[in-house]
Order: sequence, then C-alpha cells, then structure tokens
Amino acid sequence: MDNPYVAAAVIERGNAALIGQGRGSFAYPDAVRDILTTGRMNPAKCCITCSACTQIMRDGGSTGCVVRDSEIYGPLYREARRLAADRLKEEAQRCRDCETATCTAGCPAGVDVPAFLKAYANDDIATAYSVLRQANALPEMCALVCPSEVQCEGGCLENIFREHPIPIRDIQYDVCRRARRMQLTGVKLPDPPPTAGRIAIVGGGPGGIACAVYLIEQGHHVTLFERDQHLGGVPDTIIPRDRFDDAALETAAILSPARDAGRLTVMSGRILGENLDLKSLCRDFDAVFLAVGLASGATMGSAPGVYDALDYLRAAKTGKAPPTGERCAVLGGGNTAIDAALTAIENGVRDLYLVYRRSFREMPAWQRERERLLAAGAHLLLLSQPLGYTVDDDGRLTGVRIARTVLGAPDASGRRRPNVVENSETLLAVDSVIEALGQAVPPGLRRALESLVFNDHGLPETDPESMVCSIPGVFAGGDLVNGGATVVQAVADGRRAAQAIDRLLQT
Repeated sequence: MDNPYVAAAVIERGNAALIGQGRGSFAYPDAVRDILTTGRMNPAKCCITCSACTQIMRDGGSTGCVVRDSEIYGPLYREARRLAADRLKEEAQRCRDCETATCTAGCPAGVDVPAFLKAYANDDIATAYSVLRQANALPEMCALVCPSEVQCEGGCLENIFREHPIPIRDIQYDVCRRARRMQLTGVKLPDPPPTAGRIAIVGGGPGGIACAVYLIEQGHHVTLFERDQHLGGVPDTIIPRDRFDDAALETAAILSPARDAGRLTVMSGRILGENLDLKSLCRDFDAVFLAVGLASGATMGSAPGVYDALDYLRAAKTGKAPPTGERCAVLGGGNTAIDAALTAIENGVRDLYLVYRRSFREMPAWQRERERLLAAGAHLLLLSQPLGYTVDDDGRLTGVRIARTVLGAPDASGRRRPNVVENSETLLAVDSVIEALGQAVPPGLRRALESLVFNDHGLPETDPESMVCSIPGVFAGGDLVNGGATVVQAVADGRRAAQAIDRLLQT
C-alpha cells in the first residue's frame, strides 16, 4: 500500500529513475494503472506477502498469485504442496508405528506400511523402496491407481484421531519416483544364476509383471506373452491419462536388468486362443501363469452410436475417441462407467447421463470416483433400469428405454436387488450410449481354456492361496479369476502364484 509513496519520494530525490514492483505484480498487475488514475492502490488487490508464489516454484510448478488468482493457481499450489517432500516427511512422522498395523491389513499386497513410512521420515529412500518392493512389485503404479482411501489409508488410525489419515499413497509415489531416478528399482538377479525352471506367463499387465518379477528374483527364466506391443495391461491401455499415463517408466526400470541378462523374454502380439494355446504352453514350459484380462460382458444391443466402455476408453487414450454427440448415456455404476463418463465429458459431451439401476450408496465405484463424477456436472439417473434402445429409419441410435426401480432384499452380491416398477418406462433421447455393464471371459479365450474348470461366475476356478487351476502346473490370477478388481490385488495374485510355482519347481 505504501509502494507508490515510497517510489514517488525516491524518484523525486533523484535516487532512482525507475521503480519496479517485483513479485507483487503477480497479485496486482494493474497497480500502476490504478496509481495513475486514482492516486492509490486497492488494498483488496495487493500482495499479502504470503510467499505462496515462490513456494510453487520451490515445488517445481508454474508460479502466480495463489491468493488473488486462486482459481488458476490455487489448485496448482495445493497439488504441488500435496507431493512436496518436506510436507510428506512431516506427514510420515505422524505414523504411530502400530504393533498390529491396520493400514497394512488394508493393503491386499500386505505392504509393511509403518516400516516404509519410518524409513521415508528418516530420508532413507533405499530402505523405504525395498520395504515396498518386498510385497508389491509395482508400487508406483499402485500409488497412482489404487483406492487408498478404502485400503491402506482407510485403515490408518489418524482417521479416528484427526479425521486426516497419513497420505500413504502420496508418500509411496514419492518414494517410487525418487527410487527410480536413483536407479534402485531394477529386479535383483541371483548371482551366479541357478539352474531353475522355465515359466510361461500370459498377460503383461500388473499380475503378469508381478509374477515375472518374483520368479526372476528366485532364479527362474520367464517368457512373457503379451497381446499388445508394450507391457502395462489395463492401467496402460484403459485407465484415462489424468489417472495414469504411462506404465513404461516403471516397468522398464524394473525389468531391464532381467531382459538384458536373458532371464526374461517378452513375446508381443501373442493372443491365447489365436496364435497361442494352453496345451503347447503346458508342454513347453514347467509352469504357466494366466494373467489375461477380460472383455465387456452384458450388452443391451448394437446400433451405430452404441459403444463398449473398454473399447471407448482404449480409443480415447490414443486420441481416437469415437463421436458421441452432445447427449450421451453411460450404462453402469462401476469405476469403468465413471471413467467412460468423465472421458466423454472431456471429449465434448454436454449432457452426460449415468444410468444405474441401484442407489448412489450401492454403486460399486469408489467414493472418490463418484465425487469426481458429481464435480464434473454429470446427470445421475439412479434407480433406473435400461431396457433397450430405439433407432431411427437408418438404424442409428435415438434413445434409451428406461424403467424405474425400487430396491428389495439383498441378492447374492450383498446389495439390495433392483426391481422394475411396472408401467414406468420412459425414453431418454441421446446421441450415443457407452455400455459398462460388467466384464466376462471373452468367447475365444473361454474356448482356449476349455480344459480348465470354471466356477459359477464363469471364471477359472483357482485355489485362493496358491492360485493353481484345476490342471496341475497351470496358475491364474488378476481379473481372470476375480472378475475385475484393483491393480494391487492383481499384483498380490501374481506374487502368490510365483511363490507357489517356485515351491512346485523346488520339489
């Protein structure tokens, strides 16, 4: 506020010819104009000397006034602070080091959370990463895509004491990216290499990679068969870029030592049921681990303008999202449905309708994903059962037929069963529909695995401890056996299978 008076006095006395405002200009770029036109500065626009603009720079972000341009720089400041090492270290120091850690119990991979938090608080990144990797072969990927609020952070006792859990996933992500830069993430190869088994892994997603890592570290040779030209599976090809961008940084850093040493062979473009068969794999290898993904299950029908959610997300991630028009309905209430809905909004849909037959509370999507959907302005048509489509004379989609539902007693899933209300059918006019109605083993893969025993859910039957299938020497994990769960669950399956395979080959 005193700047114009001090500046005027300095110039009047001849001590300076030009006065600059410095970082205060971030807050008040039109200060000079106001001084010239009104003779004073507006207090509501002035810099409050909070140093948030320089903090953004210290945290590696683009700077500006966090207070006066809060809509632009507020989110940037908060995101940079969220991942700032000094703040995360303070947060790690809050860990109570519980004897029976509920955070660890909440992690499907069983990561010793207090141990890696303690190492991080002591600036020991090598130990922190080692603790993570003992249980989780892909800790960086999991830190980005897993629902920590219902897993590790959901079990943190600080939820009770402060309603503010330790940000375990953010600390895990910082550990992993720093460890990768320090070249600490490569798979550890036994030296000298033992004479061990040859294992085939079908599927280069999280479960397949995790299984490969642990088998390689036990001295086995792994041949990994993948349908795509790169590894990463569903996170790499389906999950939108704002949640997960590229698996290659982590997977390459971890697997490169094994590939260079000839302990890992990756065969791309190989599809079980097309150019790969289970019988040959069982003949040529000592053990087989199946970690292939699923395809979309139920469908309401086909018509131009009706898209499968997985196909839509895969195309959108490569920048080739099909046209959806201004009005789009997404059918389903899981994470895939919400990913498709948010992606469609990002690609220009004006009115996005999420049609779900149960209530908001019964939606299987994670809470944070539901909150993102609401924040994006989607229209939620809850207690609404899609019945079919209407088309025009050219066969192109014009709308979705919908009936109201009421919830009855719980069904086999534990959720209340939706019952259609008679004579309640209405028509929702839309330009496109994205179906996210569940996943199933695709017909071609089912035929390729016909020698296995399948359970009542249409999935290969496995032992939950060893992941072994009905054929000795054949193991399976991830989405193929759980119908589509979290990345860390697939990683845990891969590790259990690797341990069982190693025991099998040692006997």
